[in-house]
Amino acid sequence: MPSDRAIFELERFAWGAPDRLELSGRFIGLPDVSADAPVLVIVGDDGVHRLPAVPDSLAGPPEEGRRWRAAFAWQDVPVAFDVAELQLGSDIVVELPQPDPRRTRFRRGVRDAGAQQLGAELREAREMIEAKDAAIKALRRQLEEAVATQTEAESEARAEIAALRKRVAVLERAGKKADQRRAELEGARREADGARAQLAETRTAVEEARSDAERLLGRLSTFCDETDDGG
Repeated sequence: MPSDRAIFELERFAWGAPDRLELSGRFIGLPDVSADAPVLVIVGDDGVHRLPAVPDSLAGPPEEGRRWRAAFAWQDVPVAFDVAELQLGSDIVVELPQPDPRRTRFRRGVRDAGAQQLGAELREAREMIEAKDAAIKALRRQLEEAVATQTEAESEARAEIAALRKRVAVLERAGKKADQRRAELEGARREADGARAQLAETRTAVEEARSDAERLLGRLSTFCDETDDGG
């Protein structure tokens, strides 16, 4: 086995299913880790079993101080075992205790069990608080953006209303001028109609006067002719 070993604060090592072991915890003093997928090495009475990590179960690559979890699937029939080790690449090996199916959280004997449990609970509480704070900040940003958008929309709406009012005022003034012009045109039309009627009356009077004049001229001519014949 490789001699370099990382310290792993174990939170959970248990059977998640009849053919699956689940592991979670935090690394301390973790050196650079290769990109190789983690492997759970099981040593039992029938030999060594290498359980690959289930891809969908990985919580990302192992990082210093960050909670990490993974599930490992048996490739053959699961068996009882005495030794379990987590291998990260070819240089890092983490020894694990026996999984206890009755419990969901395990602690290494390196630290006091109560202190380690309290530290894990405090870390979980801190992570929950940080997540809630991040969610509150995100909601606050969304609210501020929504308020800004609403304020901008209200300002644009007020500007549009003011512009529409100006257009209505202009149209109303134009309508009043059009009504005035229409009234003037109606008056001019009535005056023109009156002038045409007066002209027609004048033309009739002229025609009558011309007829009278022609009649008088005819009578005058007849009188003159009669006078010449008698003399």
